[in-house]
Amino acid sequence: MEDLKQIHLILSNHINEQFIDTQEELSLFLEEDEQDYLSSIPLSFSNEEDPNYLAYASYTDNNINFALNSLLKKNLQRTIIHEFSHHIARKYLHINGHTLEFAIINYCLQRKVLGEDKDYFRSYDIHEDKAYNLISIKPCHFDTLINNICFRSLLELANKANYLSMKIRQKSIPYQMAE
Repeated sequence: MEDLKQIHLILSNHINEQFIDTQEELSLFLEEDEQDYLSSIPLSFSNEEDPNYLAYASYTDNNINFALNSLLKKNLQRTIIHEFSHHIARKYLHINGHTLEFAIINYCLQRKVLGEDKDYFRSYDIHEDKAYNLISIKPCHFDTLINNICFRSLLELANKANYLSMKIRQKSIPYQMAE
């Protein structure tokens, strides 16, 4: 328990430093009254066991509250899944980077491990795809696709990601360019 308190202290200090740094970066292009407004918003931290948020803006308390346990558990778990997904795409598909295949693997693993049915699509997760500038994806359809992919092994998931990525590219890009 004492170790967890120490971790919370370290994490809250790190968040506070990031918060101040962000305020300073924002102040480079804000008016003085806007700077004052942002500076008047304090931070708070909670130690709830299983909150469903990383942070939220509380209008009642006029602060930004960070859920330390959530930051320790879910964010790290999502980050670990993200990094595992890179390795899975490399092992089974020989693909490096943030590609459509990687994104499908990553989101499917997040759904399976974290039990989330959410809005997945982030353009950053495909920004290294060779067809990035040509791909047209409707996020709501992509999220539905992710939520309906079933798999029993990482190889099966990788193969489905490969196949679906090819189909998305073919539908988005004129035939000759999608090859």
